[in-house]
Amino acid sequence: MATLPTYWLSPLPATGCQLRNKPFDGVMYDANLPGIGWGNWCQETFDQFKGKLGTGLGQKYVLQDDGRWLKVEG
Repeated sequence: MATLPTYWLSPLPATGCQLRNKPFDGVMYDANLPGIGWGNWCQETFDQFKGKLGTGLGQKYVLQDDGRWLKVEG
């Protein structure tokens, strides 16, 4: 049985990454980063703080051509 795709449904910060205030550039993480907490992060922030993916840790989303964010990991 195939699983249905999961999309991000909440509004995202207008400024993009909540640490760097820059666009997500097609990849967005909803993750709990050590020393920062939960938020919407760009790839650079996620890597810098050594984020992890999985239940209770974080999810990775990729921007689709239709403007929706598809969960691809976590």
